[in-house]
Amino acid sequence: MKSTPLTFSDLWEFFPCNVNNRQYSIRFDTAVESLNEEIKASYPHTLELLVHFNEMNEQGLPTPIERARINNIEDNLTCGTYDVRLVGVITGDGCVRFAFCYGDEAEAEHIAQSLLGEHKHTVKYECKAFLDNNFGYYYNTLAPNNYERNGIMNRHVCTNLEKDGELFQTPRKIDFFCYFVTEQHIESVAEELKQQGFSEFARDKTEQGDYLLHLTREGIPELAWINEVTADILDVLEGTDGSFDGWGSPIHRS
Repeated sequence: MKSTPLTFSDLWEFFPCNVNNRQYSIRFDTAVESLNEEIKASYPHTLELLVHFNEMNEQGLPTPIERARINNIEDNLTCGTYDVRLVGVITGDGCVRFAFCYGDEAEAEHIAQSLLGEHKHTVKYECKAFLDNNFGYYYNTLAPNNYERNGIMNRHVCTNLEKDGELFQTPRKIDFFCYFVTEQHIESVAEELKQQGFSEFARDKTEQGDYLLHLTREGIPELAWINEVTADILDVLEGTDGSFDGWGSPIHRS
């Protein structure tokens, strides 16, 4: 008999976040965002399975030994007879929270025990059901906001630069791209970003009918700096019909 898969896909992403001065790491299955309505309707409920750490650092995150233990628990999660899917994992504040969607008419405790298998006898855990949640937990708690999603994309670009030999030592002009539905806000956005150190390279109407604002800024495209710079762009675009469309940098290998 073919076992039920634990996740919708292997297309997972992660991002760090800070809530009330506490550090968290969140992983989420990006495939959830493209599920059709029929599949979503089959998993209306959410189960949160919380496993407490035995050891943690001052930030409430697991020690290396504890991380290995938690990874072992996750690797051995099993659906059993229940049709559940793991959609996200929150690590921080002294525990790890596994979030599952499910459609079974079963008690949350029974599902949790099935998921943990033999670990149910050796771990301290809690479980909570959010009935008829309809993926609200995923979108409100797991999915990244605009800034966090931007940080994920920045990480990918920086990783690709590093793979291509970037040494992150030499300042250069870095390109940033914004698109607007209309011309209404382009001038004010351009002027505000110029005051923050950007230079305008071009502004054009595209073949699709929207408007491009191409900016440059001198710097070294290290992730922390890029996150700060792109967050500033998002701040300026707030309340306009513009959107940030990423950045690009020439590679400096020496």
